[in-house]
Amino acid sequence: MKQQDQVEVREIQHDPMIAGVLDRLPEKMAASFSEEQLLSLKAAMGAQRGHRHPFDVRGSFGVGRLRWYYVFLAGRDRRAARRSEGRCNRVALLLFWFIFLFAGLILGVGVLAVLKWSLGVDLLALSAELAGDLAAIRDHSNLAAMPATLAGRAGAMT
Repeated sequence: MKQQDQVEVREIQHDPMIAGVLDRLPEKMAASFSEEQLLSLKAAMGAQRGHRHPFDVRGSFGVGRLRWYYVFLAGRDRRAARRSEGRCNRVALLLFWFIFLFAGLILGVGVLAVLKWSLGVDLLALSAELAGDLAAIRDHSNLAAMPATLAGRAGAMT
């Protein structure tokens, strides 16, 4: 063994990644690993290190007795895409945009409802008045009387 390898073998137990794994194991089992096994374990775990994403949000929440978790990852795709994977991505993207737009629509309607309520605007009274005007227009067969009827209502509203 080279001198550099010997130094690495002695320091492998102080490596943060290996120390984290060994801390989670029972003491007797952690002590049973040879230096070679720990080096192999570090090499195997180091292969997963490259999967870092610029946007990585993970969390969980509980509803009653159920617990749910969510993971949002985003970053540049460095994989070679297959044809079936491309179709799946398009469907997932379409579903994402549909949910996003639907949630935005619901949120927008909710904000407008709160604004309407806080400003005291009664949209139903305005629509009933408009329906009454339309009924008056439909009921009149004499087109010459129609402008006078509408003008009378406009004068009554002011």
